[in-house]
Amino acid sequence: MTPRDWFTLVLRYFGITEALAGLNDAIGVFAVHAQWQSLLHSQPTNYVAYGIVHVLLAVWLLFMAPQIARFFYPGATNKPSELQQSQANPNEKP
Repeated sequence: MTPRDWFTLVLRYFGITEALAGLNDAIGVFAVHAQWQSLLHSQPTNYVAYGIVHVLLAVWLLFMAPQIARFFYPGATNKPSELQQSQANPNEKP
């Protein structure tokens, strides 16, 4: 894998963690709405606002990861190197 591929993978990992954080906020709002839990020093709208930010960031990271990686690694290509190709096809002669 090239450095750009690794960077894209890490961006998508962060996207998944942001999606899980948004899900956590949504569960918190549901718990307050269902009166399973009460908030002493906060408002449910805070959970909604943070949840929206988490979900938007997650969508952006998950779908725009290749473009972000291309911005930070402009010269790198996603094509495998000659060494990787020769290791994948050892019987093939150049």
